[in-house]
Amino acid sequence: MPSLKQLLAGVLTYVAGMLIDMGVDSYMARKIGSYESFIKEKKENIAKEAFEKATETAATPPPPKTEHTEHTSGFTRDEAAEYTRNMAVEHLVASEDHLRAAAAGQDVKLCVSCLVEHHFPALRQYAREGKKFCRSKSECEAYDYLYRVVSEVERRLLEGDTNLIELAEKLRSARKLLSPSMQVLKQLEEKLKELEKLGEEEKAIATSPPVVFHESPSCIPEVKEKIVRVAPRVAKVLSERGFALRPIRLDIKEGTVVKDGLESCAATDPDSNPIRQLYNCACWGEMDEREKEKIVAHELAHAFGVRDEEEAEKVAEEALK
Repeated sequence: MPSLKQLLAGVLTYVAGMLIDMGVDSYMARKIGSYESFIKEKKENIAKEAFEKATETAATPPPPKTEHTEHTSGFTRDEAAEYTRNMAVEHLVASEDHLRAAAAGQDVKLCVSCLVEHHFPALRQYAREGKKFCRSKSECEAYDYLYRVVSEVERRLLEGDTNLIELAEKLRSARKLLSPSMQVLKQLEEKLKELEKLGEEEKAIATSPPVVFHESPSCIPEVKEKIVRVAPRVAKVLSERGFALRPIRLDIKEGTVVKDGLESCAATDPDSNPIRQLYNCACWGEMDEREKEKIVAHELAHAFGVRDEEEAEKVAEEALK
């Protein structure tokens, strides 16, 4: 039978256990309550942040598109060009190997499938990319040629063409155009052509005379033809107006005519002997036939003795009716 001391110890242990359980339950209740509040608060904050972000995004206009000058991964133009060329060459080498392996009797279906599904799409893509980054005219032309060759080889394979070595050689010709050595040679050829052209221009300059004359056609022969045609009509009009006509001698010259400080197309000095007439060929070329004949008739009226400008103009108009 247990002693009193053992009974008291048991009672104390039981009571202590109950107190501990009650404390834990209270503590857990408090913790659970605070955790649920925390979760609720967190959900509300997340919803609030999502709403604010959506509102801000809707109110903010999209950034303007910028010109594509660098590779998206941060490559420079030259680095992008080198990467594109290297990848195109690798796929070309693999494509040539596939065709030669198929020609040697290996699994043709597998080789063609790999070409059509993998290498040819990649080569077309690199040909398009290469056009964006090409650094010379010859390199751009090489990518154009690559695109055409790949499309032709693929078409012929799908049509059942069995000239596999010939198709491999076509791909090889595109690869040679993209090789660095070939590109250097092409660039050298372009530079040599530029130097040759420059040399020819310099040679032409060196061998040319220091002074070159510009010969302008003279209008005087045509003026004389019109004088011969118009003079009888002018003389008739003046005779009908009562002018005492006498034969005149004309000295026709080309020159710049200035009247009252302004440039004119013709002038006559009726007091000179022979009577001098100047014609400005610069404005003569800009007149039509009617205007030319009117100028000649006007100056002939002055040569026959009409001093007044308005009177000479009326005589010219009447002579040309």
